[in-house]
Amino acid sequence: MMNNRKKKDSMKTSEKIRDIEFRLINDLNALKQLSSDSQNYRTKDINMLKLILCSGLYPQVAIADEFNNYKRDTDQFFHTKTKQFVVLHPTSVFTYDPDILQVPTATKISNKTQFSSHHELLVYVTLMETNKPYLMNVMRTPAMQTLFLYASTLETNNDFTRILCDQWLEITFEDAEAAQNVISSVMLLRNSRDLLLEMTLQDLNKSIDIELISKKRTFELQRLLSMKMTEFLDKTSPYSIRRVLPAELDTIYRRDNDDNDDEKEEVQRGAKINDYLSYNSLRSNDDQASFWSEYAGSTMQKHWTCPYCNEDILVTVAERIAHENQCQLSCLSNDDNPMFKSSTSSSTSTRTTMNNLLSNLLSSPTPTSQDYHCEQCGQILKLTSIEILRHRASHAQ
Repeated sequence: MMNNRKKKDSMKTSEKIRDIEFRLINDLNALKQLSSDSQNYRTKDINMLKLILCSGLYPQVAIADEFNNYKRDTDQFFHTKTKQFVVLHPTSVFTYDPDILQVPTATKISNKTQFSSHHELLVYVTLMETNKPYLMNVMRTPAMQTLFLYASTLETNNDFTRILCDQWLEITFEDAEAAQNVISSVMLLRNSRDLLLEMTLQDLNKSIDIELISKKRTFELQRLLSMKMTEFLDKTSPYSIRRVLPAELDTIYRRDNDDNDDEKEEVQRGAKINDYLSYNSLRSNDDQASFWSEYAGSTMQKHWTCPYCNEDILVTVAERIAHENQCQLSCLSNDDNPMFKSSTSSSTSTRTTMNNLLSNLLSSPTPTSQDYHCEQCGQILKLTSIEILRHRASHAQ
């Protein structure tokens, strides 16, 4: 019993010594500032991790029922593309606190449509069916960013204010210019991601010398993709999202009007910009269904300067997006890409504060030693404060 008690006392003494040692070596104020600065990026880091997980889980997403605000907590319904009116599993954390699934109150309501930049979808791992269909292992993810990055098809109207994702979720923007800027960011991210994946796979089959040369460009592309992904997560353009019913697919697309009314109208799938983006496939909004918005809006030309080749050209909306897509691909495959230089300088500046804090911690003065007379061993020793405590603890054992 006495031995066990001595062991416990010695363990407590050593823990106190380590605590004092940590406080003497480190600047607590600098550590506190470093911790608070790192917490400012926590939400962005979590959303980034969510998007990375979605790359393996998509299209396993669900959208909340539009009438969930008027239902009890246990009657909250969600919809997937293939299964409607599914519920959360009782063991889910969202079952105990379903209010966090609601859209934040800072929204704009126009024609009974909620516009917000904080819409979310549920990404699930398993859809289990017993007496009810249940969503299991779910997490929230930003709706617009997830759909635009991973949807197999994106079909738009004439000004990109309506975008149909995988033929079942529709995103609507109020501002056409903001919608076109979002599409430009999406094309850059998807082109960069595909090129980075291709380069990484090619590096696996190269020799060591060639791999060292190509890895620099791979790292530059990774840095560019990380920076642009962070900017894309910070997009604050308000939008609305809704589920498109199967019956609406017969009326949502533009059609060719034939002279013979007896023949069925052919659906127009629009102009193909790339393998996932189709332009002018959808009808315009009901309040904009006029000759100007339906036809003149897609043929009107504007002066536009390409941010990649700096060429000032007169283009329509479709020509602008197509030109931008080609310029992005050529710039990403170019060794002297100016986008890489800008990403390098910006990423260096964002790390300056963190590096300064770390350097302050590392450059803090070490504790000085002093003369210490031990009464138990009768010696005069040159020890630091921590070493004095350790020396006393050695006599106590």
